[in-house]
Amino acid sequence: PWEGSTHQKLLNDYHANLPDGSIPNQVLSNHDVSRVASRLGRDAARAAAVLNLTLPGMIFIYNGEEGGFTDVDVPKDRRRDDGLGERDKARVPIAWDGSLNAGFSQAAEGDLWLPIDPEYETTNLEAQAKDPRSSFSLYRTLLHLRNATPVLRRGGYAPLLSSHPDVVSFARRNDTDQTMTLVNFSDRQQAPRIGGTQQVMGRVIVSSLSPHPNRHVSMDEPIILQPNEALVIARSA
Repeated sequence: PWEGSTHQKLLNDYHANLPDGSIPNQVLSNHDVSRVASRLGRDAARAAAVLNLTLPGMIFIYNGEEGGFTDVDVPKDRRRDDGLGERDKARVPIAWDGSLNAGFSQAAEGDLWLPIDPEYETTNLEAQAKDPRSSFSLYRTLLHLRNATPVLRRGGYAPLLSSHPDVVSFARRNDTDQTMTLVNFSDRQQAPRIGGTQQVMGRVIVSSLSPHPNRHVSMDEPIILQPNEALVIARSA
């Protein structure tokens, strides 16, 4: 379940018990389950992206996850997997652009194996690439940050202490640097105190809800998170 206390325990236990020399892997979804944005809602799916892409190890992104795509209702006469839990709804073609069949195929629409998302003209990746508030832009920001930040590529996992069970918190650390990730798993604003941070001040560099976060936070004070918001906090210069 999408619960802060459940995920905090899972993450802490998982990283504490990895065998020496092993590489952790982080997965949110695959072709056998409902898409993340359908399971959790769009805002929580964005928070889950921040969680996934700031954890250590190998990151797996199921195709379309970066676009925040949702399940698509597939008419019974178009289903190919009707006997195994209707998995087709998470397997429809990716919406690349606003052209015929969302840029996926030049075939006649009725000849496609599965139908196109009817919202493809507004949700396609070409349109999202131009929108700084889109899911695609958030993923692009997170992947760029991960590639450009040594502590996110190679740093270890360190659990932090959150005063609120709905807020998951952890740090990525090496000998010289640290980032912190805070994720509000609830649909209410939360203002937890975070312990074990090894720093007094921080700077918000990513928010799952805002394309241009620009604020400093004190670790001695509660940190405000909006409903279903995730933050990445770097050391203050």
